[in-house]
Amino acid sequence: MGARILGRSIAGVALLASLLAHDLRSQEPTRIAIIVNPAFPQNELSIGEIKDIYLGRTQSMRQVRITPTDQKDSDMQAAFLKEFVGVTLSTYKNYWLKKVFGDGAVPPRSLANSNEIIKFVSQTTGAIGYVRSGDLESGETRVKTATVTGRK
Repeated sequence: MGARILGRSIAGVALLASLLAHDLRSQEPTRIAIIVNPAFPQNELSIGEIKDIYLGRTQSMRQVRITPTDQKDSDMQAAFLKEFVGVTLSTYKNYWLKKVFGDGAVPPRSLANSNEIIKFVSQTTGAIGYVRSGDLESGETRVKTATVTGRK
């Protein structure tokens, strides 16, 4: 009987440790890479330029039409918006609802995951997107990772 109680206690402690470890991992900041098509007109972008692109204020650079992409993953999108645009996901969605219905603007294209973003950006001149840094393979040549200036 004592062995059963000890076994259950150990199993309970292991489960609790697993849940705590998962919770701590989910609180780690997401490292985000800004990627662009190899023909993108700039290798370096400021936080302000990224914000203007994603809010539809900048639509071209050096005569190249800019095509921004968003992640459908709301956690990833929220992390990007907080770090690079300075808004919450709900503020961003409301902003684009007003622009779409008020101005007829077109919001950034929303793609399913990092692989889809990498594929689209690699095939579209002027495309820009964001992915988890870990989703870029070492030696990735289909897209360029933009240098971001003005980070806090």
